[in-house]
Amino acid sequence: MSSETVVKASFGRCLIAETILGYIWWTFLQGISPTIWLYPLEVLGISGYEAFAVCLFSPILVGLGPIRRLLHSLNGLMVLRLMMILALTSYEAPTTLSRLIAFSIGTGIAMLASCGSFYAQSAIDRSAAFWGKVLGFLALHASRVYFKSLIPALAYTSARNVIIALGIIATLDRRSTMTVNPPVDHTLKHSRKPFWPLVSLGYGSLLYLIHWIFSEASLVARWGVRPYPDHGPQPYPWGALVLLALTIGVLLSTKFTPVTSPSFAWFGITLLWWLVGCAAFTGLYLTYTYVAFGAGLLLGVFAFSIWPYLFDLLTLCPPARTYGLSLVTYLCFVLYTVWTIAFNFVPGGEYTRETYHYKIIAILACIGLTIIHYKYPQASSSLLEKSGNSYSCTAFPSLVGNDGKRSPWTSFNKNVHKGLFLILIASLIGFGARYNPTAYERPPLNEPKRFTAMIWNIRYGFDNNGWQSFDRIVDMINNTGSDFVGLMECDCARPFVGNNDLGVFLGEKLGMYVDYGPATRDHTWGSMLLSKYPIVNSEHFLLPSPQGELAPALRSTVNISGDLVDIVVTHMGNDGDDLDRKLQAEKLAQVMRKSKLPVVFLGYVTSAPFNRDYQQLTRVGRMKDIDSTDNDRWCLYILYRDLIRLGYARISRGIISDTEVQTAKFEIPSSANYEDNSETTHDCKKVPIDARYPTRFGEVFHGHYSGMDHHYHMSTPKYFFRRGKK
Repeated sequence: MSSETVVKASFGRCLIAETILGYIWWTFLQGISPTIWLYPLEVLGISGYEAFAVCLFSPILVGLGPIRRLLHSLNGLMVLRLMMILALTSYEAPTTLSRLIAFSIGTGIAMLASCGSFYAQSAIDRSAAFWGKVLGFLALHASRVYFKSLIPALAYTSARNVIIALGIIATLDRRSTMTVNPPVDHTLKHSRKPFWPLVSLGYGSLLYLIHWIFSEASLVARWGVRPYPDHGPQPYPWGALVLLALTIGVLLSTKFTPVTSPSFAWFGITLLWWLVGCAAFTGLYLTYTYVAFGAGLLLGVFAFSIWPYLFDLLTLCPPARTYGLSLVTYLCFVLYTVWTIAFNFVPGGEYTRETYHYKIIAILACIGLTIIHYKYPQASSSLLEKSGNSYSCTAFPSLVGNDGKRSPWTSFNKNVHKGLFLILIASLIGFGARYNPTAYERPPLNEPKRFTAMIWNIRYGFDNNGWQSFDRIVDMINNTGSDFVGLMECDCARPFVGNNDLGVFLGEKLGMYVDYGPATRDHTWGSMLLSKYPIVNSEHFLLPSPQGELAPALRSTVNISGDLVDIVVTHMGNDGDDLDRKLQAEKLAQVMRKSKLPVVFLGYVTSAPFNRDYQQLTRVGRMKDIDSTDNDRWCLYILYRDLIRLGYARISRGIISDTEVQTAKFEIPSSANYEDNSETTHDCKKVPIDARYPTRFGEVFHGHYSGMDHHYHMSTPKYFFRRGKK
């Protein structure tokens, strides 16, 4: 049997194994940044643990002879891949430090092993490795649909075990299908090589772009989100179009080739297509709602259509320095993203504040120069049919098809097409499985004018020990029985936080409407409102922040059984930025003062009670404190107007967050001549049953509760009533 027959018979099998390995590779690349992020989050600055990111630079070791020989050894590559897969168990580690060490080692091995497969001696092995990374990325994207935006292997033990088992099987199977010294290597020997530093910059930029914008289905929609009612496309179901756009881009990649085009035609077509990509990225960044979403889809088509060509250029260059520098470029963009948002906590942040546009320009420039600067030597169609000298050394190796003719599209048409189709179908099934027509239905209430509001800072879904806490956040909100939840530090749609969508996750798990707040491109840490009642309209604000970090805010008008109420949610600036907080308090007071409806303020104010900002919010904003006798507060405040207060509780932070939970119960007055409750009691028997707090958080506790569980504390819960009223 000839080598070509063997290749044709086994390429599909190789591709399946490489797709599983590519899925795991992307899990490490997307997981290393949030694994490190915990430590600077704890200290609000540079922690030193960022040094673990050097694990991404492991491909530079390929320049060492022993390492290079190890990668070109079947057993050596198999061992490295098994070590990579077993490193996923790091998320079962007893401490976050041991998890970080093990996961970093796994990431370094993943990058090193991929370098070995990308630069394998066989063009078939290189092609399978490349398309495995493409299909692996799309498969990870599709699997996150089922897990409501979370990375399965990092979020759930059962999913991680399945992925580890599949990875081991794929590795052992790949050991039996790879070749070390193939009889024929269908790679064109080019007399002129690409300029490797430019290729590194271009490929690293593309790698970051597809991770930044397209690693999760809801990201594109969150870039252009607007207030209600014209909020734009929701991640469900519109997110299904993102994977479709990426698939179209991959299919178009067969057209984005310089095989037979004259140099001047190739340059013109490439330049025009790059300008389309520039226009798409500009539209995503500067427009809103459906226009921004459409621009994002076009950007996805552009990015994935040029991926194979950029990868071909990468494999024509020296492996250690080219692939290593591309990962350095990728990491630089990740760090720049941190610097543009956390500018108030990092050195030199004043120069990177709110400068996403500089990063976008740099990404587009690097990609554009790379794809324009080099063209393969022109090859005639007869050469492609009769010889092994295909223009491509990786993406489209020249193979003999069923018709007996040699073509660079044989493996793509026969196997990659099927993989794309299956992943797309799997993604659509996932979206269909999430369909819930009764998600927002509520049983009839005895007192439809009563509701509970809650405020909480959830720290991007990381608990106090550094473990993901998404499901525990759901349980906590459910246990409080809250109808409205104001969340802070909740925008996780960034690579260094995990590119998760807490709005999607919490909204679907809890069956609540979501007002996402300012768009993820607005450089804030996020403020969000979850509501059991329909949101009628809203406003999003970037509060004045001349000195410190940008402070997000939103005002949502909700329909509570026919009555309209305004809910204001905000996270004000740090206590050290005095001017910021002064201006922010003035803006918020103005927003609340002009409202003609009852108002609830759920705010992270970062100042003590009764100070300047408190007075601004209460006096100028015409708001009342839920409990003006509570002097031991610093961050969280609940204020209200034109409502009757029923109860107030503070629940200790426990382990889920570094911030306690505060909740307040209200009743909408039946007439304008109402009287608010002025008396206070800890005796729940003095208030109606449906106005009482749940007993699962214990009884009244005086002082700070320091246990690891969640418990009422600070002399709460309190209830409010009027003497003489039943």
